[in-house]
Amino acid sequence: MYLSKKFFFRLLNFIMLLMIYGVIFHLILLDALKAQNLIIDQVSQTVEVKRENLDQAKKEALVKGKRKLVENAMERFLDAESMMILKKVFAEHILKDTDRLIDSTRVIEEETSIDRSQFKINLEGRIFRSRLMMALRPLGLMTQSKSSSPQKI
Repeated sequence: MYLSKKFFFRLLNFIMLLMIYGVIFHLILLDALKAQNLIIDQVSQTVEVKRENLDQAKKEALVKGKRKLVENAMERFLDAESMMILKKVFAEHILKDTDRLIDSTRVIEEETSIDRSQFKINLEGRIFRSRLMMALRPLGLMTQSKSSSPQKI
């Protein structure tokens, strides 16, 4: 009887350890999958300061910088010629609202020219690959697997 209780408790400890290791492995695997789903890029955008309105220039640089981040991410899936051909389609359907594709942005640096005629911003953006794929799919573009090289349209 004593041996069976000892065996039972060892078996119970083994099962609990197995479950703990399984949960830890699962969490690590999920983090790795999330990292693969994330596109991290940096861009630099310079705009002209109009009528000495620096706030408007900052907003314009941020919007254009976000557009450039999304365009760079799309270039990972489509070749340069296809990007040029579909430029107007992307402008109308995808680049109008880049905030729905971008997970987060971080301003790395802001710089104003000495004569205050230009404003430059350096951005880092994080884009979920799955969100981008979902935006491209209704346009009939993402039919191949995620891991394929840029495709020609």
